[in-house]
Amino acid sequence: MNAEPHSLYQAGIGERILIVRLSKPKSGREAPVAAIILGIGMADLAAAARFVRHGWLAMQIRLISDATHFADLARRYDTYDASGVSRCREAMDYVERTHGVRRFVLMGSCALATVCLKTAMADARVTGLVLTNPYVPENFLAWVSLRLRRNLFNARSWLRLLRGRMQLQPGSDPEEVRLRSYTGDVALNSDFPEALQRLATRGVRILMAVSRPEAIVLYCRGRYRKALRQLARRGQIRFEVLPTDSHDLSASEEAAFKLIELIRDWLRSSWGSHESPRHSPRPTAGARGPGLVKSA
Repeated sequence: MNAEPHSLYQAGIGERILIVRLSKPKSGREAPVAAIILGIGMADLAAAARFVRHGWLAMQIRLISDATHFADLARRYDTYDASGVSRCREAMDYVERTHGVRRFVLMGSCALATVCLKTAMADARVTGLVLTNPYVPENFLAWVSLRLRRNLFNARSWLRLLRGRMQLQPGSDPEEVRLRSYTGDVALNSDFPEALQRLATRGVRILMAVSRPEAIVLYCRGRYRKALRQLARRGQIRFEVLPTDSHDLSASEEAAFKLIELIRDWLRSSWGSHESPRHSPRPTAGARGPGLVKSA
């Protein structure tokens, strides 16, 4: 395993991609598929290990190599929106050029899940997607439902209400406002269900995993709910709701473990079994980088 980060540069482009970790199967055989994970959290690290156990090459990347640039949240998302897809395809080009792999599975969370989706739409080399909690702007019905779920049985919420401190109107979260304003690579287009349908028809294998609050947001958008249910019933995608309220699945060891168990089952059912009988360790909170409850 190569754990030394190094950057990818192309003449005339400037700051590009940071390869955080590149892992190869221990068997030494040529990997038939490369998994590119757009993330460096605990869940991403454990997923990379799972892909390698399956006989694939796995590469964790950060789409922005410069640390100062990456730390500036507004600038980071501006870059994702302007060039996320081209940067993801650059990573694919690198793997194809250096390792000869021409089939790719992309994995990303939130806005980076949208980057993965749009890369798959633009590049036929993508044969699989793992999308976790893709960002969907909340509508008012979803906002009410989510706040009721969070506050109904919360004693502090009732205390704030009795003291007149409860927020009864949707807030203007700067992250929410900024993501809503994007129209490029991180914007989830209104034809999201149709995009999934086109990819599934092309033969792309899709795993979509969301936490419970994100499921509420999706379900409150009727056309999304209907399309996801239809695609899942036809076996064209796998859609699962994980028993967690965390948006960042790397923030909780339990959430990360449930996601990895889901990925493991998806690999076996959709891609065939290529693993050794030894089980992978449970991810731990110190790592950097399902009891599944509901299916659409």
